[in-house]
Order: sequence, then structure tokens, then C-alpha cells
Amino acid sequence: MFYIVISNKENFQKAAKLICNEVKLNGIEVNILELNDVKKIEDNNYNYLYFLTNETIKIKNCIKKFNKNHIINKDFLYNYKNKFTTYKEIEKLSPKKYNFNNFFKIKLKKFPIIIKNKKHYKNKNFKANNLNKINNILTKINKEEYFIEDFKKGEEIKVYIINNTYIKNEKIIYNKTLNKILKNLTSSINIECASIDIIIENKKHWIIDINPAPAFFKSKESRIIFCKYIKNKLK
Repeated sequence: MFYIVISNKENFQKAAKLICNEVKLNGIEVNILELNDVKKIEDNNYNYLYFLTNETIKIKNCIKKFNKNHIINKDFLYNYKNKFTTYKEIEKLSPKKYNFNNFFKIKLKKFPIIIKNKKHYKNKNFKANNLNKINNILTKINKEEYFIEDFKKGEEIKVYIINNTYIKNEKIIYNKTLNKILKNLTSSINIECASIDIIIENKKHWIIDINPAPAFFKSKESRIIFCKYIKNKLK
């Protein structure tokens, strides 16, 4: 049985159904499961779980009893702390990041900058062009929950990762440079499946967001490849 695990606190029901329908076309028995019910599932070679949710603390508590071969992204999920620490592990691949105290100590600050929440599911970002703007933003947020990132301007693309297959715009990527970057990323943070947002700036590829629970909304081809991956896992 393949389980797609969602949370009733998030709005992933439609995405879960899309994946579910594609999985059924591959002749796989599938069920959509609420996060709180994972404890009822037995850990055996016939059950496989995909967490389509960003409630990482609850996920950690749920997956302890499971063999990592029965959970997609188990190594990543089990070691996950927050966005900031994840991106620190791929410093060479992503824009430079700071906590607020370190940023304010820099004498020659570069603007603009982006202020991001450390929690993955809180994706509201702030752009600041000067210190006054940063100070204004700080009156509205808890700075301990945010970090600062260098702003990068360029073409933004979304890539889906499924094992060692990379999909952009419904096509598998065969770009030597980009494939190498994505392979380094997956090995650095031990992730099997994800959606990655990348900015291409003067031929430099910057990873600006990692989603370890992609819904594959924007790519039917990715859903198809994902389901084939699941089918091979369940053999």
C-alpha cells in the first residue's frame, strides 16, 4: 500500500488526489492518510509513505519506527531543523545568508536583500533596499524566526527532482552543468524527491528554495515519473 500523508492544517488535499489518481493508473493500491493516523500503519515491506506536508516536528515523531527504505526523504526529514540550517549545508549552491546580528555588523552592506522565514511552509518573504526598510520590517516580525539572504536577479526556474531524474517544463533535463548542481544538492542534504527554485544570474545557478514535499501541481510529467518511481520501490 502506498500512503500519501497530508495534514488537515494545510491545503494539499487536491494535490494528494492528483498524485493518487496517477498512482492508481500504475496499478498501485493507494490511500490518502491524515498525519495523526500514521501511527496506525505497520512498518513492513508492503507499506510505503510519502509526506505531502510541511509539519516537520510531527513528521519526525511519526517516522521513528519506520525503516528508512519505506519512507520517501526519510534521511532529510529526520535531520531537518529549519530552512536556514538546510541552506547552510549547501552554501556554495545558494545565495549568502545571515542572521540579523551578523548582518548588522557588516560595514559595507549590499542591497537589496531578502528576508525569509526559517519555517518552510511560511513562504512570505520581504525585500529591503536599505536599513530603514529592514528596521520597518522588524517591527512586524519576530527576527528569531527569520534570516537574511542576498538578493539575486535573473531567470527563475522550477525543477522537480525524483531520485536522479530532473524535470523542468515537462521535460527531463540533460544539461551537464545543471545536472551536476542538482546531484550535488541531493547528495548534500540526502533528499530523493523535491521541487527546487533556481535563479540563473549570468550563467550562475543559485538555489533559492527547496520544497521537500512537492505536490507536482505544475508538472504532469513529474507526477508520471514520480509514480513510476513508487512502483519500482514497491516491487
